[in-house]
Amino acid sequence: MSKLILTGARENNLKDVDLELPLGCWISVIGPSGSGKTSLVHQTLLREGQRRYLSALSPKARLQLGKLGRAELQSLEGLPVTLSVGEGALSASARSTVGTLSGCLDLLRLLFARVGVDPGGQTLTRSHFSFNHPVGACPACDGLGVEDQVDPELLVADPSKTLRQGALRPTLKSGYTVYSQVTVDVMDRICQAHGFDVDTPWEQLSPEQIQVVFYGTQALKVPFGKHSIESRMKWSGITARPREEGYYRGLVPVIQETLKRDRNPNILRFVRSVPCSACSGARLSRPGRQAQVGGHTLPALLAMPVQVLASTLEGLPSTPVWRALAPSLLSRLERLTRLGLGHLSLQRSSTTLSGGEGQRVRLAAQISGGRIAGGLGGMLVALDEPTLGLHPRSQGGMAQVLEELRWAGNTLVVVEHDPDMVRYAEHLVEMGPGAGPQG
Repeated sequence: MSKLILTGARENNLKDVDLELPLGCWISVIGPSGSGKTSLVHQTLLREGQRRYLSALSPKARLQLGKLGRAELQSLEGLPVTLSVGEGALSASARSTVGTLSGCLDLLRLLFARVGVDPGGQTLTRSHFSFNHPVGACPACDGLGVEDQVDPELLVADPSKTLRQGALRPTLKSGYTVYSQVTVDVMDRICQAHGFDVDTPWEQLSPEQIQVVFYGTQALKVPFGKHSIESRMKWSGITARPREEGYYRGLVPVIQETLKRDRNPNILRFVRSVPCSACSGARLSRPGRQAQVGGHTLPALLAMPVQVLASTLEGLPSTPVWRALAPSLLSRLERLTRLGLGHLSLQRSSTTLSGGEGQRVRLAAQISGGRIAGGLGGMLVALDEPTLGLHPRSQGGMAQVLEELRWAGNTLVVVEHDPDMVRYAEHLVEMGPGAGPQG
C-alpha cells in the first residue's frame, strides 16, 4: 500500500510532527479541541496540496487565484491531489440554493425545458427556469425572491431619548442623523413646524410627528447638508457656497434609494427582506413559474422537502426525457436523504444552512456530480466533522456515503469527535493529550 510521509510539521502548535499515513483508506483524526487537528489536516496537508496544484498553473492563473503560503513543514512525500469538503468550503450566496449546489436544479431545468407546457404558449428553454439568468429571473426582484424594505422600527435605538440624544440608530455623536440630509438645527426647524422639537423624547411623539421624521414634509423648504454655513466658513482652503434648498424628504425614502444603489452592511441594519410581491418568492419570471410537467410547476416541486419530492417525481409520466434524467436526479435526492437532509427543500437558500448542512450538501454534490465517484479516484478528501448537527439515525447513511468515496480509491481524512463515526475508520490519528501547547 502506498503511503503519505510527513516530517517536521510546525504549523501553529505542531512541534516537528512526523507522520506516516496509508493511502486509499478511511483515516479519522481525533483529539481535544485545540490539540492541532485542524493545523494538521487543513493548514498542513490541504494547504500544501493546494499550493502544489497552484504551482502547476500558468503565472497568469496563479495571479488571478492569489498567493497561497507554503505550509510549515520539512518534507511531505506521496501527497495525492487534495479536496476539501470542510465546513468552511461552502460559499454561501443569496443566489445559491440546495438545488443549485446539489445539481438537482440543473436536471429539473432540463426536464421542464424539454417536456414542460407553458399556458402562455411560449417556447421554453432552460434559461426560463434559471433565476440566475436574465431570461428566467423575476424582473421585480432580479431572481432573489425577496424584496428589501426599510423597517422604521429598526431605526429606533432608544425611544426614551430625543433626536438630538440619539433616539435613532443612524445618529452620530454630533447629533446629526445620517440619511436625514439636514443638520440638527434644520431638523429642529422641521420639527417645530409640526409642534415638537429635537429635544422631545421619541416616545412622546405622536404618530403624525413620527411620520414627519421618517417620511418627510412639504410644510417648509430647508437647506440640505450635514454642516452648517457657519462651520463651513471655518474650513481652510474652501469657499463655502449656499446650500441647496428643498423639502425635507424623510429618512425612509433616502435609505430606500441608497439601498437600490448599494446593499452595504450599514444600511441592511434597517432592512427586512420579504417575499417578492411579483413572484411570491419563486424567483422566476412568468414562464418559469407557470410551466407544468405532470401537473406540477417547478416552484411547487422546489418547495417540497427532498424526501417528498423524490416520491412525487417517481409519479411523473414516463417520457423518454424523464427516463433519461430520472436515474441521476433520483440518486441525488436519495443521497441527500441518506445524509440527513431529506427535510430540506431545493429552494432553500445556502445562506440559511447550518455549517453541518452546508458541508453535507457539498459532499453529496461532489459524489453525485461524478467528480469523485464517477472515476476521479486517488484523491485525498478532507472533511471537518461531517456529522455536525446530524441526527444519530442518519449516521449510517453518512457512513455509506463516505464509504463510496473510499471505494472509488480515495483517501479520507476525517476530523471527527463522534465515537460512533470514528469506529468506521481503518486508521486513527490521535492528537493531544491536551489543547494548545499541550497538543
